[in-house]
Amino acid sequence: MPERTRAAVVALAVVGLVAGGAAAGAQTTPTVEPGDATVAAGETATVAVTLSAAPDGLAGFNLTVEATGGTARVVGASAADDYGITTERVEDGRATLEGVDIDENVRAGATDVRLGTVTVRGERAGEIDLSVSVRRMDDDDGDPVSPETEPAALTVTGGSGDAGNGSASGSDASTATAAVGGGNDGGPTSTGTPGTTESAGTQASPSDGEAAAGARGIAGIPSDVVAVALVALLVVVSFVAGLAVGRFR
Repeated sequence: MPERTRAAVVALAVVGLVAGGAAAGAQTTPTVEPGDATVAAGETATVAVTLSAAPDGLAGFNLTVEATGGTARVVGASAADDYGITTERVEDGRATLEGVDIDENVRAGATDVRLGTVTVRGERAGEIDLSVSVRRMDDDDGDPVSPETEPAALTVTGGSGDAGNGSASGSDASTATAAVGGGNDGGPTSTGTPGTTESAGTQASPSDGEAAAGARGIAGIPSDVVAVALVALLVVVSFVAGLAVGRFR
């Protein structure tokens, strides 16, 4: 082979190697990340969790999502409908999502693959990271996939949650006051027993025991003393009557 031809072949081989390496370097590593979100304190928001690309498809995955710092809390989770077998758990503010693509809905070369969603609730104003951790992920060939992960920015604004609680408390207090003190129109006043009311100004009638006790005494004098006094009075009357009869004979 002539020297020039040999040099040309070597040059082409080098160019091919460099081009192949550049193409390989151009293939970015897939990334799993939740979306950024803003939620008011006391309210909830739904955040999507996506895989940037699936060069060789996606057979299944197992991942967790959590919000750290106490500004917000993960309260719900749901895997995407593309996965025939799913598992969702939320424990201690951490969501676990599992999905198996038994119908091969996620094909090789797919991008922006939705894995599921998580529901977050704002606790207090501030900004924290919503982080994700991939425990396992496999492609359609059964080979493991090691994607990168990126946290999302979760912003919690000072919503109307506190004001709503205060308003509810005031309403409850007004209701409780009305129930205990009665209305301003002099209507029935609650006696404290659910379902029972007692009309204002109505006095309870005396019981049988109270009536009997009243009959046993006159003007506060015990009944036995009254009986003795009556007997003595009868004796005196009889004596006076006898004297009167004897005087007129």
